[in-house]
Amino acid sequence: VHTEYSLLDGAIRTKDLARRVSEWGAPAVAMTTVAMGYGALSSFLPATVKDVDPVQGASFAGLLLAVVGGAQMIARYVCGVWADRVGKPGSLMFVGQGLVIASLVGMVGIISGGLPLGWLLVSATLFGCGFGFVSTEAMLEMFMRVPRGRIGQASTVWNAAFDTGTGSGAILLGLVAAWQGYTAIFLVSALVVIVGVAAEIGDRRGRRRAS
Repeated sequence: VHTEYSLLDGAIRTKDLARRVSEWGAPAVAMTTVAMGYGALSSFLPATVKDVDPVQGASFAGLLLAVVGGAQMIARYVCGVWADRVGKPGSLMFVGQGLVIASLVGMVGIISGGLPLGWLLVSATLFGCGFGFVSTEAMLEMFMRVPRGRIGQASTVWNAAFDTGTGSGAILLGLVAAWQGYTAIFLVSALVVIVGVAAEIGDRRGRRRAS
């Protein structure tokens, strides 16, 4: 879409564009500048949010990303220290999965209008902590099962799986968002984590039987 920042080719204002995109039911809109572009704005405009100021939206999105990243960093440190203290990994796996599920359900509540936007900070914190716990515990559990001489190979497999899941998940959830909207992607994500909980339970039962 060409906005007022493209003097010769666009007339719609960014604030009006946010409202129109919401009315259209589009999951996102891309703004471009051509000809005599005298300003450039990069922002994600969820179609479920009305009357969004792109500048404020971009600033708030940056804050949320910082909260998620900071929470992940703290959670990973706590998870590593706790694993060393108890002498084995995995004790915070279910805690992490529960936090992630809670954050995703919270996002559904925010999008549906049942919770104020301030809860985004709560959901971002829960997701960051949960993701930090789960990712660290998964890697530690993988390292525990291989000989010391194959830890490098295990790390490669883990990181490849992580990157593959990130890329494929973005594509698949994008298709879900285009089909059923943003609420659906958070519900689908929560179901995926629940499947992960079931897989972790089955894995632990299998290890107990094997021992």
